[in-house]
Amino acid sequence: MGINDNRKFVEIPEDDYNSMSVDYSLLLSDEPTWSVDNSKCFLKYVGAKPSFISSYTTLYYNDFLEIIKQDYETDDDVIVDMSDAVSKLEEVIAEEKRLGSE
Repeated sequence: MGINDNRKFVEIPEDDYNSMSVDYSLLLSDEPTWSVDNSKCFLKYVGAKPSFISSYTTLYYNDFLEIIKQDYETDDDVIVDMSDAVSKLEEVIAEEKRLGSE
């Protein structure tokens, strides 16, 4: 089993996040991971889903990485420098490795 197999995520729209009371003691990080455009964030946890995020769909690590990757794909309206995408993914992976070694 890999270090990320037990980690779960929820995707939360910015407005929801800004109006919720987050109990970081139940999460794996002291802050959320934000999407490229800051329109949504991701909170990560292990085990049972904390009640304050119970209404959000659970994502697993590979789902989370796919969403982050899609955020960086080019569309007709936005051209994103792929080096930014690589940097963001490297940050996420480094954080996951750091948390896995604790």
